[in-house]
Amino acid sequence: MPRLTLATLFVCTLVLSSAHAQSTFGSIRGTVTDVTGAVIAGASISAQSLDDGAERKTTSADSGEFILENL
Repeated sequence: MPRLTLATLFVCTLVLSSAHAQSTFGSIRGTVTDVTGAVIAGASISAQSLDDGAERKTTSADSGEFILENL
């Protein structure tokens, strides 16, 4: 019985340690298109924090896709 208790404790420790390592950052991904659905390359995209007003900017790729990471 002590082996089962020790194994259970070990598994719980692994699960809790992996849950603790999750990130608090997010990202925004998308594709910029016009009203006809055509992609728009070189479009300016920005996101502004409501907390501190910090602004992140990027430009869409030739495919119209963009990503803002670590928000």
